[in-house]
Amino acid sequence: MKIENLIFLGAGASHSEGASNQAKLFEDFFITHATESNGKINKIKKNIKNFFKTFFGLDFRLNKQIAKKFPTFEEALGILELAIQKSEGFRNPEDIKKIRDDLISLIALTIKEKLNTHKNYHGKLVKRLEKEKNLLKTAFISLNYDIIIDNRITELFPDYHLDYGIDFINYVEADQAKRNNTYVEEEHWIRPNPEKTIKLFKLHGSLNWLYCPVCLNIKLTPKKKSVSEILIIPQKCEICSGSLTYIIIPPSFFKVMSNYYLRKIWFDAEKSLGNIKKIYFCGYSFPNADIHIKYLLKRIELSLQNDLEIFIINFHNQKTDCQAELEKERYLRFFKNKNKVNFKKLSFQDFCATGIGNAENF
Repeated sequence: MKIENLIFLGAGASHSEGASNQAKLFEDFFITHATESNGKINKIKKNIKNFFKTFFGLDFRLNKQIAKKFPTFEEALGILELAIQKSEGFRNPEDIKKIRDDLISLIALTIKEKLNTHKNYHGKLVKRLEKEKNLLKTAFISLNYDIIIDNRITELFPDYHLDYGIDFINYVEADQAKRNNTYVEEEHWIRPNPEKTIKLFKLHGSLNWLYCPVCLNIKLTPKKKSVSEILIIPQKCEICSGSLTYIIIPPSFFKVMSNYYLRKIWFDAEKSLGNIKKIYFCGYSFPNADIHIKYLLKRIELSLQNDLEIFIINFHNQKTDCQAELEKERYLRFFKNKNKVNFKKLSFQDFCATGIGNAENF
């Protein structure tokens, strides 16, 4: 079915379900794992604490208000990534690449803990879309690593097929799955049928993808945040016995999109969204730094034969008038048809309850 609608899920969408916002990632990690018994997680904690002390003068033993002193995630990670790109170091014994990996591990571990339970707004959205007969006409772009929207779609509508835009090594054909007694839902993924496919483009990676950098295969682990698991218990590739790793592009000033599978997802997103009529931005403030996202959106916008209707759904009670005005300016100056950019006084939670058909009336 032709895709007419795009729902763009920013961090605010996951935050509505209980996920940490970016400003509280460090604080939530140390609170969640304050009395951690796992040795590997404690080692990650120790490494990050040492990094904060060495680079930013934060001593966890002395400063009880340390949460207010954390650098932003972009600052902490950006310094390390720039040093790695320049093949430079600092006058201290820190292993820069190891600290970078530990910071990314922090993201995965925090998401896992914070989203053990959620409020099911995504489920309400998906059910409403199906009721309006819009679900198969809607694609999703998610900048979030969690698997909330993935799980809600597959659990609520198992007859539909989720298509991430890439082929996984554990794909099976639908007819093969029916007749094969070895098919296991948690281990295999039915190859999407184009007639009943819902596109989900996770442009910055996902916690349910395991990547082998040796044989370059990628495995999908349905309904499981497997990235957080391999941080504790490493897994080997079934094909070549290489060590499995993650594909996650963290919040940073230096986003590297060189991975083959990510490039393929971005390409498929542009190709698949060439006929859309409406975009609904949910929980996304359109930051200036997201130039890769803006490049993709501009290519889509300029390739369309029709006018693109845009709806911004990012209201919350804590947002100041100044923040709202700056956000509005960012959207308006980017899209060419200013009169087609609509700002709705709707939160993501409101939108999930209201649905696509009624959001335009607000």
